Order: sequence, then C-alpha cells, then structure tokens
Amino acid sequence: MESSIAQSIHRGFERESWEPVNNGSGTSEDLFWKLDALQTFIRDLHWPEEEFGKHLETRLKLMSSDMIESCVKRTRAAFEAKLQKSSRSTDFRVPQSICTMFNVMVDAKAQSAKLCTVDLGQERQYHSQIDDLIEETVKEMITLLVAKFMVILESVLAKLSRYDEGTLFSSFLSFTKPGMDIADGYVTFVRHSQDMLREKVNEEVYIERLFDVSKPRLLHQREA
Repeated sequence: MESSIAQSIHRGFERESWEPVNNGSGTSEDLFWKLDALQTFIRDLHWPEEEFGKHLETRLKLMSSDMIESCVKRTRAAFEAKLQKSSRSTDFRVPQSICTMFNVMVDAKAQSAKLCTVDLGQERQYHSQIDDLIEETVKEMITLLVAKFMVILESVLAKLSRYDEGTLFSSFLSFTKPGMDIADGYVTFVRHSQDMLREKVNEEVYIERLFDVSKPRLLHQREA
C-alpha cells in the first residue's frame, strides 16, 4: 500500500509539468485524493474490533504524514532547480510553475490538518511536524526567490554603472538611452513579478512575507 503510493509520487514528480490543477499540481492533487480516499474507505468499513481499527487509522495517518513530507521535499527541490535554470537578467519572468509550487505548499498545509490528525496527542506528533516542515520549506523558497531577485538587481546595477558619470546615483538620473532602457527593463521585471505572484499564489500571507523580506535587501543593495 505504502510502496504503491510512494512509487506513484515518484513517477508523478519525474514527469510533473507544474501546470496548475485545482489547488496545486497534478501530482499533489493525485496524492491527496488517494490518501483521502484510502482513509475514507478504511474508516467506512467500521471494524468490529475497535483496537484494530484504531491501529489501521493511526498507520494511515502516519503514512499520510510521510507521503506529504515527500511531496513537500520534492516540490522544494523542483523550485530550486527551476530558479537555477532560469534567466539571470531582467528578461526573467516569474513563471506559472513557481506559483504552482507555492500553491502545493498551501494545499499540503490544508490537507495535513485532515489527513495527519488522529487525536490531540498524536496531532502534535504527525500534523504539527508536517506544519513545521511546510513552514520551514516556504521560508527557504522565499529566500531562494529573493536571492534570484538580488542577482538580477546586481546585474542591473553593474550595467548602469557603465554609464555612471561620477556616482552611482547619477547613473539612475542619466537620460542616456542605454541606461534608461536598462532601468525600464528592471521596472517591468519587478512589476510583472509582483502581479504574477499576487494573482496566481493562493496564500496572501506568503506573498506579503516575500515582499517584506525582499524590500530591505533590495534597498540595501542599491545603497551599497
């Protein structure tokens, strides 16, 4: 049972396109549906032996915790790989796939509350552990995306400095066409990134956290 679902996850992530499917991706939606269907099936059997039924329920909750953990880790790895392969200039556009990966985290957190909770004692053991993992993973994903923005800003500043007439500040005020084109490209990149993330990511808290982290770093880089 566990190995069958685990193999399904592995195959799913190997060919995952990260196109949005309902609240997440094709693989995450399939996983959460299977886990929920399995738990519902076992629960509806109404085992006459209460202790055995409780044992099965606990086993399924633990299995769900393991499967969601695997989903979160595979999504995080795909997120980093996607950013590493993407453009390092203002041509970069936040793709739908990045937003889908954030949404997988949002859905994983919601599903874990249902799929990984047995009772108050074991909730702390299973559900809270997954919550902590998701929270830490989202922080890492935000850090990776902010680092991407920083690399692009550094590239822009390096190009603008070539048109500097004495100070870095004057390069921003310069009306020479090359410098203005570079600055305009950066503004377009920032606006597109903000619009895409706000429109496509299902959790506003994640977006606010991303912008809260990125603004001080970007301002510091401009002043450096």
